Amino acid sequence: EGRDSIDEAVEVLRRAVNLVPEDDPFKYTYLSNLGSALRTRFEHFGDSEDMQEAFKCLMEAIEHTPDDHVDKPSFLTNLASVLEIRFQRNVDVQDMEYAIMLRRQAVDLTPESHDKRPGRMNGLASSLGTNFQHFGRIEDIDDAINILSEALLLGPSDHSSKPECL
Repeated sequence: EGRDSIDEAVEVLRRAVNLVPEDDPFKYTYLSNLGSALRTRFEHFGDSEDMQEAFKCLMEAIEHTPDDHVDKPSFLTNLASVLEIRFQRNVDVQDMEYAIMLRRQAVDLTPESHDKRPGRMNGLASSLGTNFQHFGRIEDIDDAINILSEALLLGPSDHSSKPECL
């Protein structure tokens, strides 16, 4: 049942992407959602073609979405997740460096008052921590600590992402 459900979700999203005209403002939201669904299917079933297609979909969504679009940080974060999963399999330094760059951009594009900023900062710090674990660059862990310290100062003390930052 799980495989059938995710296969169906992927096919519905593919149809949505194919049916929506290029100039439709939701085209790239559907494309990002398709990329995320393919990433999820890859995580569950391991088909490398899903990972390649997820990367392609998310790259296209990012390339066609202006920086001031409300969903751009989410698209960037989704692609960073794909790259991090790929990094865990192949340990390609370029994947992790690109993921960190995308996560930085997602944080930069998220206003300080936005409720998702602390979580995005946590994701960036986590990526930097992974990079430190693999390559031992002290500046990565220093940067991660500084980012988490800053994230703790954002939002109310009962914000849902506060525990992640601790």
